[in-house]
Amino acid sequence: MFQLSKPGKNSGQVSVETLIAVFIVLIFFAVILVQTSIIGSAEIVAKETFSEKNNCLKLSNLISQTYTEGRGTHSEIYLDYNARVYSKEKMIKVNETYCYFIARTIDANLLVGNIILDNNGIVRFS
Repeated sequence: MFQLSKPGKNSGQVSVETLIAVFIVLIFFAVILVQTSIIGSAEIVAKETFSEKNNCLKLSNLISQTYTEGRGTHSEIYLDYNARVYSKEKMIKVNETYCYFIARTIDANLLVGNIILDNNGIVRFS
């Protein structure tokens, strides 16, 4: 049924077992490559989310601090992301990240860059 070649003679054929072994090794490397790619993209998303939350909390803290220090207080912050301030909810939204503050303020759409906060009984942004 099977014909074996003599030890000194090369038949020029690759055995099925060798092809299967090479295929398994290629699949192994493909799986490692996919996992590395997934881990890398998850790390990028985590860093971005952390940065957004950090920016949101800094702004929240500064709004509350400016308000508690009283009238005539001026503060400044640099925003890395656009932010939306909701006065009724006392909430800030940076992309999909939310954080809260304790102050009387106005609704505002804040763009990337330097933001000045003024307390005249109500915290305003410019």
